[in-house]
Amino acid sequence: MNISTKFRFTRILTFTFSLSTCVAFAQTNDLKQPDVKKTYYPNGKLQEQAIYNSDGQKNGLDEKHNDQGITVETTMYVNGKKNGLSKLFFDDGKVKLEQHFTDDRLNGIQKTYNENGNETSEYSYIDDKRNGEGKTFYDDGTMKTDEIYDNGNMTSQTKYDKKGKEIKK
Repeated sequence: MNISTKFRFTRILTFTFSLSTCVAFAQTNDLKQPDVKKTYYPNGKLQEQAIYNSDGQKNGLDEKHNDQGITVETTMYVNGKKNGLSKLFFDDGKVKLEQHFTDDRLNGIQKTYNENGNETSEYSYIDDKRNGEGKTFYDDGTMKTDEIYDNGNMTSQTKYDKKGKEIKK
């Protein structure tokens, strides 16, 4: 055999091995499509739509709606646990709450809003506990409090009046 023939033979052998490995992998692994489950209110409006994996766990976007069909909650799941952004909405569809999860635990920034769409609070979480800076706001968006947290315990707080002026203790 010359080098060119050996090279072609090696390429064919490698391709055949790779193809048989892919076929064996596909036959032994669960390649089912995700299952989308929907529930409805008696009036026919969608109540909830969620994606489930082959183990019956939520795995993707879960959407909940009120009886008028307006989305009131969206949450991302991975293998049955909240992972990613979760939002709650007012009945008019405006955002009420935004929060981030990792393995069912609050991790990241949590924000709340009033019905006018103005932010009313913002807190940082690590493993379900407030950590770092937290803020609350008056309805017009002016800062009300500025707080610092360490492992769930408030270590300092500064309060402000509606004009934004610090309230001395």
